[in-house]
Amino acid sequence: MLRSSLLVLLSRNLQKVAGALVFFLIGGLLDARAVGNYTLLVTVLTYVNTLGSFGIGPAHVYFRGQKQLGMAQMLGNAVAGATLFGVLSLAVFGLLSPLLSFRSYSLLSMFLFSLVFPVVILQSYLDYVWIGENRLSMYSALYALRFATLPFFILAGITLPGSVAGKYQGLAAALVANALLTCAINAYMIGRAYGFRPVLDRPLFTRTARYGLSVQAGSVAQAIGYRFDVFLVNIFLAEAFLGLYSMAFRFAEVLWLLPAAISTALLPRVSTGDERAAQQATAQTSRVVFATSLLGSVGVFVLAGPLLRLVYGEKFLGSIAPLRILLLGIVVFSVQKVLANYFIGQGRAKWFLRATLLSMAVNVGLNLWLIPLPGWGIKGAALASTISYTLSTLILGVLFVRWSGISWMDILIPNRQDVAYVGARLGRLRTRAAGMRHRGATR
Repeated sequence: MLRSSLLVLLSRNLQKVAGALVFFLIGGLLDARAVGNYTLLVTVLTYVNTLGSFGIGPAHVYFRGQKQLGMAQMLGNAVAGATLFGVLSLAVFGLLSPLLSFRSYSLLSMFLFSLVFPVVILQSYLDYVWIGENRLSMYSALYALRFATLPFFILAGITLPGSVAGKYQGLAAALVANALLTCAINAYMIGRAYGFRPVLDRPLFTRTARYGLSVQAGSVAQAIGYRFDVFLVNIFLAEAFLGLYSMAFRFAEVLWLLPAAISTALLPRVSTGDERAAQQATAQTSRVVFATSLLGSVGVFVLAGPLLRLVYGEKFLGSIAPLRILLLGIVVFSVQKVLANYFIGQGRAKWFLRATLLSMAVNVGLNLWLIPLPGWGIKGAALASTISYTLSTLILGVLFVRWSGISWMDILIPNRQDVAYVGARLGRLRTRAAGMRHRGATR
């Protein structure tokens, strides 16, 4: 699992590098308001990906692990789900967009932007095809490609138009073009590997959607609880403050790279193994993730200020205070990311849902109170996130400890066996890499 986790981690690192480059381009060539504007667009697509996909992707992994779903049926579900839920997402966005304060866009431009929603949902489903087949190397390569091409589209979008308004439209067009291109490549690669011949089995689609909805309800609550603050900051404050806040949480979320990579690799393992083996694997993964996230947070706390000043000058120094508030919650929530995939993989997604619903309610309530409060603003948004991250992790952790009999110490504190295991795996990877270099040199 370590090799797969490292591949996913590399692709997620490229995502962060590309994201940092995009923010550098927008922040350097434009300003904090433009960064906030771009964050709104990306958050909309993230919501479509999360809310609009109805959990069918993770459900595919679960049913494939249980040998209840064929490739043709999986692809049929993907095409049908992307069409149905994409149109539904477009309609919902059309109703809500006047309430979300898209100050820099006309209704027509927002409608054209929303036409890409079915493509974004299909892309999510196709990603889970590779995850379900445990082909994380291909998943990682395609995931990396998606973000490697994005800076080029963004650069074209903000340099080709002459007016500031045109540059904002260019940001939207860049996101649409990148989604279309990378989804087409993903579909082509699946066609080469398995044949893209979707077959829609309606009863099976209904079963998959029903289970996926139980998973997705938690993800929906998580998305509302943990990134709805983007819309609230924009509504209560302005795009410039949103630019500062988005810079803060993007810096802080670098610490989620490892947990996200490892938990992605963990999902197919806990879906097919016996329960005790899944519990042991989850505990070991949690220990490693928590320790590395804690160490990383110290580095981010110390280096964030100098890095922001070096890269962006004085424009984004207002991001430092909310970033430091976010760090504690980010570290704690890294454990939740691991535990959540255990509950999903073991068919206990309802507990993930309940924990997330409660923390979502707390998060939204705190954001509504703290963001408009004088002296708090984006620092209040950061504090609300930290409190809700911690609450969600505590709920899932208590349930895991109770059912598994594994102590909190064994979830959070690495032991010698963990160090030896990681060291041995890294040693194997170094040996393989050296062998590949040797074979390449002798050709």
